[in-house]
Amino acid sequence: MIRKVRAGRTLYYYQRPDKSQIPLGADLDQALRKWAEIHSAAAAKSPDAFVAVAAEFEKHGIAHLAINTQEAYIGALRRLCAVFKDAPLASIKPVHVGQLLHSLSDTPVMANRIKSVLSALWNWARSRGLTDLTNPCAGIRGHREIPRTVIVTPAMFWSIYDRADQVLKDWMRLDIVIGQRVTDITLIERSDVVTDAAGKRALRYRSTKTRTAGLMEVSGDLAALLDELTKRDRKATGRYLLQTENGQRVSYVMLRQRFAAARNGARAAMGDKFVDWQMRDIRKTSLNQAATLEEARRRALHTDPRTTARHYEVLIDSEPGALPARPELRTKNDELRTDDENILIRQ
Repeated sequence: MIRKVRAGRTLYYYQRPDKSQIPLGADLDQALRKWAEIHSAAAAKSPDAFVAVAAEFEKHGIAHLAINTQEAYIGALRRLCAVFKDAPLASIKPVHVGQLLHSLSDTPVMANRIKSVLSALWNWARSRGLTDLTNPCAGIRGHREIPRTVIVTPAMFWSIYDRADQVLKDWMRLDIVIGQRVTDITLIERSDVVTDAAGKRALRYRSTKTRTAGLMEVSGDLAALLDELTKRDRKATGRYLLQTENGQRVSYVMLRQRFAAARNGARAAMGDKFVDWQMRDIRKTSLNQAATLEEARRRALHTDPRTTARHYEVLIDSEPGALPARPELRTKNDELRTDDENILIRQ
């Protein structure tokens, strides 16, 4: 909107990108309403309107991602569409990204995820020729994220396990010995118990996030658990290692509901003695059972051990250091005798 003063009268105009103008009248309130109508109509017809680009990105840009990741992206896109609406991409500046982060400062993790989705959308739009503008997220620092430091102690583990049903118990034991994400545990099949190249029994599993596959030796608690799960009598048997009594695959939602019920029961029974924790804390607890950072990295299926150390704060066992030895005090006679010996050596 631009303002012009003609013969002592103030007039308002809508200025198009080609510099042509549409009169909006002399009343400011009415001019603002007309400007909004014209601007929204023009932006809706523009192929680079944010809502239009977001719809294309949701349809074509995230289809290759894992289901959970797609759901997270879609949720962030909804939040972004509520903010930018029909605004053309050219109108979105770094200052707007900074304002968005500031408005979500109470939820820093969510704010950073929304910024990441906006950046991914922008780069995708650049690759499709929808814009050639620099990514407005470039150089804008997100909020500092403090990783969770909760490690599930034996008392914390058993406080919920003892109040869980069989499905939740099976998942808790599998997750603590394998150390994968919740969804990855539910996708392991009975046929993934294989024989490796050395002729030993092994469990094959995969990370849906990184598409990385792993092979874990079957021994100890894992061997006993696999024997129990594969030989247990059920009304029906499905293809997955973690399944219900009727052979149905266990979903994340099913586990979350069961975990919440067991945790509420433990909280009610133990009162102030109950220590709260979340499902995802089991993975970090499993990684902390590793003797070295490299072993934790391999169990987590990370390509870089720094990722393991940064996100999960893996605690590596180490031996304590020792104080330096205090030098013994020497007497005057010792110093003289040493000097005499040095004279003899020189001679």
